[in-house]
Amino acid sequence: MSAIERETPVTMFVRTTENCNAGCFMCDYANMKNQPFLNLSQVESIAAEAKKSGIRLIRFTGGEPLLDRNMTSFVAYLHNQGLKTSIITNGYFLPRRAAGLVEAGLDQVIVSLDGSTPRIHDNLRKLPGLFANATAGIVDIKAADVDTIVRVNTVVSPYNIGDLEQMLELLTDLDVDQWSLIPLKGADNLWKDQDRNGLLEKYKWFQGMVGNVTKPR
Repeated sequence: MSAIERETPVTMFVRTTENCNAGCFMCDYANMKNQPFLNLSQVESIAAEAKKSGIRLIRFTGGEPLLDRNMTSFVAYLHNQGLKTSIITNGYFLPRRAAGLVEAGLDQVIVSLDGSTPRIHDNLRKLPGLFANATAGIVDIKAADVDTIVRVNTVVSPYNIGDLEQMLELLTDLDVDQWSLIPLKGADNLWKDQDRNGLLEKYKWFQGMVGNVTKPR
């Protein structure tokens, strides 16, 4: 295999819209409105380019992709083209969209979840009811008993770094397959007045605790 073949990307990230219904403090698209959405013609072009380039997975991101009422149709089209699909979502609309997405052939759903309770998560994301909907949507996907992979993304900040053990318990109970811990970027001032050594020790303890955990991966 040549170096060029080894470096061929396998995933294409597609920003479906910059609109979002959440007000996450760390995001440039917080509460964005009146921005355009993808259309089917664009998705057809994306599929053609992906297949020509050897890309195997289309990952929809935003903003909030599930604000787009055509998302299920896009997933079904790409699935019929032999491409795998993934969606990064805050999960607010997941309970009402889960069944359709699963039927359309969605391969992976990535739900943003930053706390083990509504008090923590909804406060960080500035959207009441988000925790309840996101976790209910995960339950719906898992209950469908399909091969759709469920991953949770957690942005680790001074506001939730002490909640990681409880997060692990929650994700275990929800039977989540994968968990990605993402350090907060571009907001160093939030860490300025924190006991960094204490937080580092707490995180090292957490790393040791999860060393033998096999699920979520």
